[in-house]
Amino acid sequence: MKHAWKAAILLILAALALAGCGGASAGESKGGAKKIIVGTGTQFSKVAFIDENGKLTGFDVELARELDARLPQYEFEFQTLEFSSILLSLETGKIDFGAHEFGKNPEREEKYLFNKVPYAYWRNFIIVSKNNNDPIESLKEAGRVAS
Repeated sequence: MKHAWKAAILLILAALALAGCGGASAGESKGGAKKIIVGTGTQFSKVAFIDENGKLTGFDVELARELDARLPQYEFEFQTLEFSSILLSLETGKIDFGAHEFGKNPEREEKYLFNKVPYAYWRNFIIVSKNNNDPIESLKEAGRVAS
């Protein structure tokens, strides 16, 4: 977990450096700190969501809050968006970085900065009804069942 925090902090510091190079939404706050607009969602349990008290929270949100606390030269302002709008908002300069779990793929790597070490790994499973007498034991077989 210690490495996860380091990787996430490095990623966000890199995003802040890029935001300092002319992000459209970054500006001065009242205290002289540079304002950073953080785009996040509200629907992804444990990552970015609204809790039972109406508070925006989740791992990625709290990570950004921790960075805000450790970097007095910046003031983070959260903007909640639909997940599908976060990357577009980043691309168009409406936000300075996204605090939400994003999948990494070659197309996104061309446009965005990703941390080199992931801080989360997902174990995905393919499931079928217990009544299915033809078990799936590979991804190739999953395609056969899905057809």
